[in-house]
Amino acid sequence: MELCVSPEGNGSGPKILLAGGQEACEAECLYCQGCGTVRPLAEGQLRPWVLAEPRRPVNVLWTGRGQTADSLAGLVSQMTSWGAGDVRLTAGPGSALRSQDLAMLRQAGVSILGLAQIAVWPELDASLRLGGRSQGWWEAVWKLLPEACRLFGPGNVRVHLALGPGETEEQAIRAVQSVANLGAVPLLRPLRPNSRLKFVPVSQGKVYRILAARGLISQGLSSAEQMQFNEFGQVIHYGLPVEGLEAFVQGGVVDETLADCLDCENFSRQRDWTAWLEDLEAEGEPLAARMRRLCDIDWQEAWASRNCVFKLENVTFSDAEIENETESPYALIASYAPGHDDDDL
Repeated sequence: MELCVSPEGNGSGPKILLAGGQEACEAECLYCQGCGTVRPLAEGQLRPWVLAEPRRPVNVLWTGRGQTADSLAGLVSQMTSWGAGDVRLTAGPGSALRSQDLAMLRQAGVSILGLAQIAVWPELDASLRLGGRSQGWWEAVWKLLPEACRLFGPGNVRVHLALGPGETEEQAIRAVQSVANLGAVPLLRPLRPNSRLKFVPVSQGKVYRILAARGLISQGLSSAEQMQFNEFGQVIHYGLPVEGLEAFVQGGVVDETLADCLDCENFSRQRDWTAWLEDLEAEGEPLAARMRRLCDIDWQEAWASRNCVFKLENVTFSDAEIENETESPYALIASYAPGHDDDDL
C-alpha cells in the first residue's frame, strides 16, 4: 500500500495523508507533478509519523484508486489506536463510496466525512468529469448524504461545492440550502482552470455574495426560498431587512477554513487560498467596503452564466439595470457612495 503525506505536518495545521499514493488519481493535479506538496511514506513509517504528534487531527484524502474502503477503514483504525486525533476523511470523485461503507468507516474512527468535489448543478458537474471513474459522482454524493448525516451526526458531514464552471448564484445558493437541509455543512471551493478545465475563474464578488447567503442559511437568518434572484440568477434580496443584512455583514461572512476536510482542489494551495480569503474580507474592514463588495458585479461573468453571450465586446452596461430592483442589496451602493466616510459607519 502506497501512502503520501504532506510536509506541512510539522506546522500548525492538521496532518495530511493521501491514501493510495500519487497513482490514486487521474486528474494530474499540481501536487502529483512533483511540486513537493506530498512525499511518499512507506507503510512501516505510518506509526512513527502518527506518534510524532499524538492527538493531532489527521486529514485523509481518498480518491478510491489504490485502496478499498475495507483497507482504508483498517488504516484509520490503526491510526486511532496509535493515538491520532480526529480523523477527517475526504472521499473524492472516483472513490466509489457506497452506503454500506459509511458505517464501517465511522466505526473505524472517522469523525468527520467530507464529500468532494461536486458542482452545484448536474450538467456542470458532468462537464468536469470528462468520463472515467468519477462519472456519476454527483448523483452518488446526493444519494449518500442522508445516511452519512444519520451516521456521523449533524454538522459532521462536509460537502465541497465547486464554483467556477458556469453556475449562477441562484444555483449555488439553492445547492447550499439543499446541503444544509440534510444537516451537512456546505463548503465552497472555487476551482482553478487547468489543462483539462478551461474557464474564467469565478470573481470575488460572486463568491462573496454566495458566502453571504451560505452564512445566513447556516445561522437560520434566511433561506434560499426567502431570497430573490434576477434574470441573471444573481441574488438581489437576501430575505431579511436591510438592518439585519448590515448587522450580519458587519460580523463577517467568510467563515471558510481549509483545515477542516481538505480536498484535492485546495490540497496544494492552502497558503494561496488563505491569503485570497483574507483579502476578500480583511479583519476590521469597514461595513461600507463589505456592502460595496456585495455589489461588485462582473457583467461578463453574469451573462456567461446565463448563457446569453460569451464575449461582450463593445458593450457597456449600467449598474442601474439592477440597482432599481426593490430592496436590492446592490441598490445600497447609493448609501455608501464614493466619498462617504467609511469610518462613520
